[in-house]
Amino acid sequence: MTRSIRASAPSRTQRRVSAGGLSYEIHGEGPDCLTLHGGPGMSSALWPALGPLARRARLVVYDHRGHGLSRGSVPQREPLESLADDAAALIRELGLRKPAVLGHSNGGFIALHLALRHPSLVGKLVLVDTAASAAFRPVSRENARRRATPRILRALATLWNDTLPDDAAFERAWVTVQPLYFHRPSRARIAAVTSPLRYRLAARRRIFASYDRYDLRDRLESIRVPTLVIVGRDDWITPPEFARELAAGIRGARMAVFDRSGHNTFVEEPRRFAAVVGEFLAH
Repeated sequence: MTRSIRASAPSRTQRRVSAGGLSYEIHGEGPDCLTLHGGPGMSSALWPALGPLARRARLVVYDHRGHGLSRGSVPQREPLESLADDAAALIRELGLRKPAVLGHSNGGFIALHLALRHPSLVGKLVLVDTAASAAFRPVSRENARRRATPRILRALATLWNDTLPDDAAFERAWVTVQPLYFHRPSRARIAAVTSPLRYRLAARRRIFASYDRYDLRDRLESIRVPTLVIVGRDDWITPPEFARELAAGIRGARMAVFDRSGHNTFVEEPRRFAAVVGEFLAH
């Protein structure tokens, strides 16, 4: 049985700040892999959950601009594109030579923009529980109506309808909805993806406002780098149909479905995740 990642002590790796104000850490050894976190308005919760992968790759884990410990604010105009440009600047500053780029959820949206806007900088793509357009939104709403408790639905409504008053309310709502994100929710799994987080409602609002314009489906064929698409079979928000769309649209893309996972495959099946991604990065 695959063990889930549990919340652990903070990493001893020194946190650094790039010239552009991005707060980042570097973990592990092996092929370079820039990791782009999801959760618009939240900091990265990818570490320590990606610890098993750090045995196979050198992970650059950072907070997007206006998120977590990074400086600045998310721009109102083209926020996803701007955050992709930030990732490109970090690649250049750190001297990464065609690194793999791993994007989870909203980080996958940014990773796709990065591959399209800066194709010479990206060596490989790993797209985890994500989508090529905002077409996932009505599907996820219907999934929530079928699967969520009334309490979770009330919290989701505040997240979706922009009625959250402050960062503290944002945090409470986010923790409340977490059982929906897992194949088998548990306190340990929820803590793994929520306890490291810092919440910035202003950043979330600016990114959410851009979703109505988010649609890269007709540009996927322009991506020519080796691509791995990963999805949890029980992912309610970007379910497997959107992973299949990505894999079909990007030439030569591979796809892996994780049967015992929801939206956080690297938390629920960490060993398989590390093995599948590590093998892809190594060849």
